[in-house]
Amino acid sequence: KNVVKMNSESYSKNNVSGRVKMYDVLSTNGITRVKGKWELAVATWLNENEIRWTNDIPPYSYFWNNDWHLYFPDFLLLDKDTLIEVKGYERERDRCKWASVDKKLVVVKKKKIS
Repeated sequence: KNVVKMNSESYSKNNVSGRVKMYDVLSTNGITRVKGKWELAVATWLNENEIRWTNDIPPYSYFWNNDWHLYFPDFLLLDKDTLIEVKGYERERDRCKWASVDKKLVVVKKKKIS
C-alpha cells in the first residue's frame, strides 16, 4: 500500500478492476486511459463542454472491514476542485470510500450517464 501511495501515477489510471475495456481519450494532460464505456462517455462529455479534467489523482485512504484500503476516484475537475465517481450501483463500501475525500464529490450513476 505504501508503494502505491508513493507511486500513485503508476496505479490510478492503469489499475483495472475486473474485466473492463480501456479507452484512450484526450484529457487536459494529453492522451490518457479511462476504464469502460461509462467513463469514456463522461470524459467525452467533459471535453465537449470544455471542462478541464484529469484522472491522475492521488489515492485516498479509507478504513473498511478492519483494514486500510486505497480509493482512486475516476475524475478530477481541475477548475472546480471537484471529484467525479462513475458508478453503476452503490454499496456500503462505496459510501465509506466517498466519505474519505476532502473535495466535493459527484457520483454519476448509470441512469445519468446517457
